[in-house]
Amino acid sequence: MAARAADSAWSVEPSAEGDSLVLTFVGPTPSRVFSEFLAALTEQMPPTPVTLVFDLRRLAGYNPETKEPMKAWLLLHKPAIREVVVVVPEAETMLKMATAAIGLAVGVRITIREQQLGADLFA
Repeated sequence: MAARAADSAWSVEPSAEGDSLVLTFVGPTPSRVFSEFLAALTEQMPPTPVTLVFDLRRLAGYNPETKEPMKAWLLLHKPAIREVVVVVPEAETMLKMATAAIGLAVGVRITIREQQLGADLFA
């Protein structure tokens, strides 16, 4: 079952195969709603290790205030994470740098994929 923000700024949705959670962000991500996202993500975590797919292709800007809460969440849930895949718009340098920094800080394998909006996440 998917979880969505009231304003549709984010969603947490299991993949069809059930081995991944697709986390989609649309527009800006205000700090005040990021904790709601993390709570919904925690609720959706399955009992077996999962791949987290962050779809940031429709994210508007980068909110640096989300970095520390995301790092803390990843550290806490690291045993339940098989892999993290971050899908960014082509040539989105700031998102790639922030993703790489978080991966180094928490020691979680993060793969960055560049894709056009509308491209299949699992292709």
